[in-house]
Amino acid sequence: MNDEQDFLMMLFSISKALRFCQQEEICGEPITFIQFNIMNFIAERQRMKMSELHAALSVDKSTTTRLLEPLVNRNLIIKEKSPEDSRAVLLRLSEEGQAMRNRAWECLKGFIDSVEAGIPAEQRAGVYQAVRLFTGALQDSCCSCSCRPYIVRCQV
Repeated sequence: MNDEQDFLMMLFSISKALRFCQQEEICGEPITFIQFNIMNFIAERQRMKMSELHAALSVDKSTTTRLLEPLVNRNLIIKEKSPEDSRAVLLRLSEEGQAMRNRAWECLKGFIDSVEAGIPAEQRAGVYQAVRLFTGALQDSCCSCSCRPYIVRCQV
C-alpha cells in the first residue's frame, strides 16, 4: 500500500470511530453531539452571545440558528436580549437544559476515561498534540482545496 492509500484508510478509520458524533442521541439524551456541544459552550460561559456561538461553531449564522432553534423550542436554551446592547442576543441554559447537559457529561466522562485507558499515560500528551496538528492540517487543507464543495467554514 502507498502513502496515499494509507492516508485514506486512516481517514476512513477515524470517520468510522467518530460515528457517534452523527447519532441522533448522545449518551441516552435526546440531543445530537453538536447540540450537546452548543449546550456545553453556553454552560461554560453561563451566558453567551449568539455571535460568540457562531465563532465557536465555525459555521454560518443561518446554520447556527438552525442548530439552536430546536433547543430553544424544547426550552433547553433561553434567548434573551442583552442589557448592554438591545441588538445582541444572549443565550443561557434553562434548568432542564443544564440537567440534560450534566447527564450527558457524566456519560461522556466514562467514554473519555475508556478512550484514555487505551492510551498509555506517558504517551497521551503526544497523541493529543499529534491529533491537534493533524486536524489543523485537515481543516487548513479543506479550506484551500479547490476540489471540494463547501466542507468547512474557514477561519482567517
